[in-house]
Amino acid sequence: MVKRVTGKDVAARAGVTAATVSYVLSGTAKRSVSKETRERVLLAARELGYVPDKTAKSLRRRETKTIGVAIDKNLATPRYALALQGMSQTASSMGYRLLLCHTGSGENGMADYLNVFLERQVDGVIYVGADNIGPNQDDIETVERDGIPFVALDCQLNNPSLGSVDFDYRAGAREATSLLISKRSGRVAYIRPAFESRQESLREQGVIDACRDAGIEPPLTIVAPIGAEALTS
Repeated sequence: MVKRVTGKDVAARAGVTAATVSYVLSGTAKRSVSKETRERVLLAARELGYVPDKTAKSLRRRETKTIGVAIDKNLATPRYALALQGMSQTASSMGYRLLLCHTGSGENGMADYLNVFLERQVDGVIYVGADNIGPNQDDIETVERDGIPFVALDCQLNNPSLGSVDFDYRAGAREATSLLISKRSGRVAYIRPAFESRQESLREQGVIDACRDAGIEPPLTIVAPIGAEALTS
């Protein structure tokens, strides 16, 4: 069995202490290391094929460098695919990886996967719920009790202690309608799906706002005979 290369092996090869190897490879700012010493340590690590033991490191720091993402949205929808891509790129740039749990079932993904996140000792949780609905009260209490950093995306939260990032559906619909009014004269027609949701209510209100601002009659609302399952947003 091939012996795993350790930090002590790198230290012996570079002629430095194990602590110096740790300082150089972790990028810590607690100690100043000369450029020559740093290069010697990095060269020794490459020559020996040294790979840091991230599991042991995480146990010492009580960090796993992992962020749990529970998402119950259609990932074929561009904005959610791009949001997930942005999460991944940002996390990666900071040395983190995502643990993605996608239900796609319209149920509470947070409830389904919170235990998985806790078992993996994730360093934080991002939740993207269905129909703009946030996690239930039991899950919120678990998050608060365990002190897990938490952010909800595209969710309506009634708990001020939890962070959230939401889309401004009303302002977006108002701007789109205002642009339409500036290019066309006549009454505005707004086509909406045949189901109720917070997003749809906000969009419709945004259209009404734009018509009022322009001094024209309210929009003609047309309800299309489709349900939520037929939409990708």
